[in-house]
Amino acid sequence: MHSRSAVLLALLTLLLCVPPVPASATAGPYAEIDAYVRDRMRATHSPGLSYAVVGRDGPLHQRTWGTDGRGERVTPRTPFLWGSIAKPVTATAVMTLVQAGRLRLDDPVTDRLPGFRFGGPAHAAKVTIRHLLEQTAGIPASATSRVTDCHGSGCPGAAGRLGALDGVEPLGPPGTKYAYTSANYLVLTAVVESVTGRPFDRAH
Repeated sequence: MHSRSAVLLALLTLLLCVPPVPASATAGPYAEIDAYVRDRMRATHSPGLSYAVVGRDGPLHQRTWGTDGRGERVTPRTPFLWGSIAKPVTATAVMTLVQAGRLRLDDPVTDRLPGFRFGGPAHAAKVTIRHLLEQTAGIPASATSRVTDCHGSGCPGAAGRLGALDGVEPLGPPGTKYAYTSANYLVLTAVVESVTGRPFDRAH
């Protein structure tokens, strides 16, 4: 899964060297966090990263260091491949909507995504938001590559990938089998976009 802005700690790739940071750049109440991140950046040989400390009203502190995979300087808008870091972010977005009363954990997914037909209409109608969060919707791990392994600006959005699940055989009735797969969270991404009416990276 992707994000257009890197705001999480330790979204890292490979690094040959880390340039020194002036003392003034690490002064202030977040100096200890900055120092820790820089230390881990060196230890993991990461070429560049971008992170932020985020409060209720938005970012409180931001830092970017190093270069990306093309050797270009990392900025707050440098895109990073999140991988499974996207799962807790997606779960947080879902639970925020639940707390706001805009979504319920036991809502059928098809209430928000009529095009969700995984396992056929009868199975799909029984899959809830809770099942997706708990990885018990019946989606097999082998389905991950069908819907999530797409990189680049030309990839369809989350809702546009749901059709790839239409012909996948469920592991069992919803709630009966656990199977860890990013496909569950891709569906949740589409749910968040449907509820908010916004692209996932702006669904706040």
